[in-house]
Amino acid sequence: MTAFSKIHNKFIWPIVEHRNGILTKKHLDYLILSEKWSHDKIKQFQLERIKVIVRHAFENCSFYKNHFNKIKLTPDDINSFKDFNKIPPVTREDLNMHLDDMIAKNINEKERHFSTTGGSTGLATQFARDNACLGIKNASEYRFNGWAGWEPGEKILYYWPALADFSEKSARFKMIRSKYYSRSLSLYAGSLNEKILSEHLSAYKKFSPDLVRAFPSALQRFAEYINEKKMKLHSPKAVICVGEPLIQSQRELFSKVFGCDVFNCYVSRECGNIACECSAHSGLHVAEEMIYLEIENQGKGEFGEILLTDLWNMGMPFIRYRIQDAARWINKTCSCGKEHRLLGVDAARISDFLISPVDGSYVSGSTLTHYLLAEGPKIGRAKLVQDAPAHLRVIMTGSETSNKEGIEHIRLRLNVIFKGSMNVDFEFVDSIPLLPSGKYSFVERKF
Repeated sequence: MTAFSKIHNKFIWPIVEHRNGILTKKHLDYLILSEKWSHDKIKQFQLERIKVIVRHAFENCSFYKNHFNKIKLTPDDINSFKDFNKIPPVTREDLNMHLDDMIAKNINEKERHFSTTGGSTGLATQFARDNACLGIKNASEYRFNGWAGWEPGEKILYYWPALADFSEKSARFKMIRSKYYSRSLSLYAGSLNEKILSEHLSAYKKFSPDLVRAFPSALQRFAEYINEKKMKLHSPKAVICVGEPLIQSQRELFSKVFGCDVFNCYVSRECGNIACECSAHSGLHVAEEMIYLEIENQGKGEFGEILLTDLWNMGMPFIRYRIQDAARWINKTCSCGKEHRLLGVDAARISDFLISPVDGSYVSGSTLTHYLLAEGPKIGRAKLVQDAPAHLRVIMTGSETSNKEGIEHIRLRLNVIFKGSMNVDFEFVDSIPLLPSGKYSFVERKF
């Protein structure tokens, strides 16, 4: 730990926490201790928190009171996970239609705040949190950063394509806070060209981050630019990728360019930091003190749809929330010793899976990315759109002539994956736009 980090942790951090009332350090200490919990203790803790959040929602949110009354269920009936599973999942449509009724009426307006989802599904959705949960949610991110070797007080670079996160409000205070407290630098990566990449490179060299947190598609372009320039940079302790599935070719590129270990982390706007790899890279450990995560209908292709219950947000409870992501469990114990359950590293949005017309199995977009692009001839940006059960559009930048070898490679691979049952058409465009959230989607399913 550097001298500044020691000063930060002993003086600056406590002063800032006293000022804003967000007690991150206390919660971080608690989460680090909880990593030694047994599986049984984790489950016991989750059930107790579920009982608390269910009773709170029933008594203070008219939406949930009606939701439970429809199935004649009360908080007193929830005594096991089996009882809890009787509650019908909540959807994003529920959030859009019943926002006011989902907000807890016993929490003062000044004690909660609003945020929005990133819009990856085509629609940005508003939701609320109580301010009191921010401390432990910040601590959850700090803990994941710690698994990558970072310590509080060290510098973090956010390479970020989400424009909504760049606000001019309180710019001066944010600058001071970033320099002396959070010690962070955020670079907008939603629009990249030669000039912007050059500016980002200069900013990176001047800042010399200890940790990089980034969307992998944006960081890939930056890493390719650095690689093309044959630049030797300061190496951070780690790169943590969030917002999109991380594919193996990206992991290898980041490791080469930045000279450090690369971690995959699953984060959502609604519920925060959900799961992250440790240094063993055996899968993503679920933050089970923060989230109760279920995988619904897991079977075909081993993937199922994720349901999330936020164990701490009292401002607007998320109970069995269908977040529109899919994942699979890894049924083994990590060599690091933590007994938190492991998610497959190819967790992704439910729309980021194609469905095979042969047997209805789910085919992961991140797997397809590696199989079609990383192992084939170099092409421009591409996107697969399944608009019917047996029809796939392959959209590529450039022309048919310039992509001739790539077209043949992709056609042959898709024929193997879908056993000749998928009709494939190729389209050529000048560019493929990012999603409203700033993410890049390689796969899209429209049914």
